[in-house]
Amino acid sequence: MKMLELVLMKKVEEVEVKKEDKKENETEDLLAKLDVTAIEGIDTKIAAKLRQVGVKTIEDLMNINSFVAQAKVKLPLHKIMEFRKKAQLMLRLRFNEDIISYLAAKGYTIEQAIEEDPKVLKKITHQDMEKIMDFIEKLTQITIFLDAATCRNNSVNILRKSITVEEPTKPEIPEEEEREKIAKYLENTEIALLLERMLEGYIRELTPKWAITTKLGFGYPEAEEIISPSNEVTYNILAELYTVGILKRHFWDKIMRCPKCSFINLSLRFICVRCGSRNLIRDEMIEHYDCAHVDLERHFKSGDGLVCPKCNKDLKQLGLDYSRPGIMYECRDCGDLTGSPFQRLLCLNCGHIMKKEVPMLDDVWSFTLNEEKKHIILELLDPKHTIMNILMEKGFNFEVERLVEGKLKGKSGVLHFFDIYAEKGDDRLLIEFITDENLVVISSVYDLIAKAQDLEATIVVLLAIPAISDDAKQFADYHNISVLEGENLANILPNFKAKVDDILKQKFK
Repeated sequence: MKMLELVLMKKVEEVEVKKEDKKENETEDLLAKLDVTAIEGIDTKIAAKLRQVGVKTIEDLMNINSFVAQAKVKLPLHKIMEFRKKAQLMLRLRFNEDIISYLAAKGYTIEQAIEEDPKVLKKITHQDMEKIMDFIEKLTQITIFLDAATCRNNSVNILRKSITVEEPTKPEIPEEEEREKIAKYLENTEIALLLERMLEGYIRELTPKWAITTKLGFGYPEAEEIISPSNEVTYNILAELYTVGILKRHFWDKIMRCPKCSFINLSLRFICVRCGSRNLIRDEMIEHYDCAHVDLERHFKSGDGLVCPKCNKDLKQLGLDYSRPGIMYECRDCGDLTGSPFQRLLCLNCGHIMKKEVPMLDDVWSFTLNEEKKHIILELLDPKHTIMNILMEKGFNFEVERLVEGKLKGKSGVLHFFDIYAEKGDDRLLIEFITDENLVVISSVYDLIAKAQDLEATIVVLLAIPAISDDAKQFADYHNISVLEGENLANILPNFKAKVDDILKQKFK
């Protein structure tokens, strides 16, 4: 009868769980959909700033482009990256659905679940202790990222459908869009300098070095000298540059992290299976063939040799007189002897003790420049160099006789400053970069015409940054000056080659 009652009680619980599941499916109260203020460290002021760039939920935060956001809101870049990392780590955790279902049916909040006795959880959920401890470890990690009010006020049910954080995909996008995206990152002076050093070969690969006193556990000294002395800030930036395709990453190592404090300072501890003491002695076992006596090596030691404590014979040759069957651990407190003590990891930073299977496993990467993006990065970092390369492909020569101490000598004898000047046969090409705060005006075109006439240029190109006024453009067209406009030289580059081709076609019809 008692067994029947237990079966009926379990059936009732299962019905309650199914009802709760149905209710959960009808709501949107999911971890990924929680407001960003649920993350520890994000107050209402920071949340208001994040909303300016469309970040309202934890899922939004996980998918944010840190550099774009930082350019639009007044928040330190490392802070945005820190919040984004918390969102990613939190949504990566996968919880046991059965445990959640039973606890949700009993009305448990996240806070109540983590404070509950594991034995009670085992009884409520009908799960083995190993699964319960794994569940508690993951709950511990969640509470590091969520603020106390969220853990106190939300059911464990919000953990059920946390979305999968997958490896960032890199869809095929038009090169022009890719150029604009990369250009955003190069507006950061430190990033531009790092990529310049990688392009020039001074840094071939950013290889990590261990930094166990820091939370990250490793760093990139060469990048930190340029980007930030903080290894976390630097790593987050390198990871972001990989995500957008500027860098490539290569597996270097794996590390274990404490699920409570995220440090990597973990030390292996052997624990007595009988009394739980860590006061163990490690020793090799010896088996004497003649009398079949097996004991710890220290009991065989006699002076410099080995003597069997049972039959008093000398043990001279391994494999002939005796063998070493393995390692044993003896507890100094209770005397128990075992070859398989419990193994636990102790975090030397926060003191947390855990099973070997519990720590978070993180990949550690080295980074190199993405060869497929080199031409775009080079154009954006040194557009003048790219323009000259295009002209060389068209047969233009930059070594000219009229070059005097970096200036060009005109027919009047005046020495002129210039941006680009090249010759091809009888043709003389003059390219000028003219920049104005708003529009390039007609007076700048007058000056260019005068210079072109003195240099006897047959082809003149004006690169107007950011744009040219209508009357100046009309005046330039009248004097056969080709005009290209753009916010900067990098934006003009995509159209430059086509423009040169068009000029040469018109010239040699």
